[in-house]
Amino acid sequence: MGPPYGTDGRGAGIPGDGIAGMCHCAGMAEPWEHLLPPPSGDNEARFHRVAWAMAGTLLAAGPDALQVARIARRAGVSRPWISKYLGADPDERLAFAVRLYGRAFAAPDTGAPPADGPAWLAAVDAGTRKGLHDMLAAPWCVLVYVRYRHANNVVGAHVRGVEREALADLVARMPAALRRDRARAERFAWGLHAARMGVYHQWLDPAFRDAVGEDGALAPILALARTFAAG
Repeated sequence: MGPPYGTDGRGAGIPGDGIAGMCHCAGMAEPWEHLLPPPSGDNEARFHRVAWAMAGTLLAAGPDALQVARIARRAGVSRPWISKYLGADPDERLAFAVRLYGRAFAAPDTGAPPADGPAWLAAVDAGTRKGLHDMLAAPWCVLVYVRYRHANNVVGAHVRGVEREALADLVARMPAALRRDRARAERFAWGLHAARMGVYHQWLDPAFRDAVGEDGALAPILALARTFAAG
């Protein structure tokens, strides 16, 4: 099972194996650099292949199918490699597949928190555009989110955990004036996150991309952000 909608044109098949990577994973020391360089080494490419294999298996057969042997065979890595880098506990492997990559897509905003409303609006624009680009590098991220967001199992718990962190990050990155009313800021964070995930899901459809383009996809999200910033 390959990526269901194709990639960004720089590869065909497995994220990290010919297309943009999503983070520097060497040693897993600093996974949240939010960059999209080509894989820089064999280990990084293996991380991407394993994440793709686990997500594809989750979507096709559910979490009970995530046996080490199956993932190793699908990703083209050894079972000892998976145990060494991802741990022997199945929940640790799920955390890798869901949290490591999900965090990058659920909270795409990077850089220093904006200081004022105009800078914040520009950051929302840039972060959402980054999310659209990232969706094409690893389309399974949003598909796992949609499938398991409400699931009463360990995958659902991980997905909701990532979502909680993303929402907290959205509020923390608002300028002080916009988060003075904490309840209002949290409600907006929910709305922005939901709107982003909905657009990301639609963005996987080539017909939608062709029909609305990037600016059209972002228009309702930016309108929502401008309304919130205006008070």
